[in-house]
Amino acid sequence: MLAVSSPPILDVIEPATAERLMSRGSRRTFARGSWLFHEGDPAERVWIVTEGIVKVQKVSEAGRVTVMGFRERGCILGELSALDGDPMSAGATALVETQAVVITRAHFLDTVSSSPDLAMALLAQTNRRLRQTSRLMHDIATADAVTRVANRLIDLTAETMTADGLPTTVDLPVSQQDLAEWSGLSREAVVRALRVLRDAGAIETGRRSVVVLDHDELSHHGEVDLPT
Repeated sequence: MLAVSSPPILDVIEPATAERLMSRGSRRTFARGSWLFHEGDPAERVWIVTEGIVKVQKVSEAGRVTVMGFRERGCILGELSALDGDPMSAGATALVETQAVVITRAHFLDTVSSSPDLAMALLAQTNRRLRQTSRLMHDIATADAVTRVANRLIDLTAETMTADGLPTTVDLPVSQQDLAEWSGLSREAVVRALRVLRDAGAIETGRRSVVVLDHDELSHHGEVDLPT
C-alpha cells in the first residue's frame, strides 16, 4: 500500500456516512492508462477510488507533465471543484486497473451538507494535500535531485515503514518517469539519484519496486519536515 493520502477518507468517516455516500454513485472500472477526468473538465462529479492507484497530473501547453501525487483506495477526487464549482485543476489517470464510485456533484454536496464527519474529513484531506504540495514546491525550488527523490520515496513508503527498522518491501506501480515528473527532474537525474541512495545503503530497487533497507539513511537524504 502506498502512503499517498493517509488515512483514506472512507476509513475515518462514520460507516453510515460512507454507506450513504457510496450508495449515491455508480461503480466504474478504468483500464490502466485511461483517464478518469481531464484538467479543465466541468465540476459535475466526484470519484471515490475503491481499488487501484490514480496519478494526478497537470500538463502544460508545451506538453510537459507535472505529477501532483498519487491516490488510492478510499481517496476522493474532484471534491474541490465540486465544492467551489470551478473546473478541474488537474487530470487523473489510472496507473493500474482502477475501480471507482462516481457521484454527481449534487448528490455529493447534499451528503456533505448533512454529514459533519465527512466535511471534517474533507478539510483534513485538503490540509494534507496542501502540505504535500508545499513540500513539493519547496523541493523543486531549493533541493537537489537526491533530496527530491528521497522525499518522494518517503511519501510513497511512509505508511509501510516498520517501527523496528526492519527492511520494508513496497511494490510500486510508479515508473522512473513518474518519479521524474513528480520530482521536477529528468529521468536521467532520477536514475542517478536512485544510484546514490542504493550506494548509501538506503534502498534496493527492482522492476517497479523498492526495498527500504535503512529508514534513517533515507530520511537523512531527504527533508522530511514539511515547510509551514
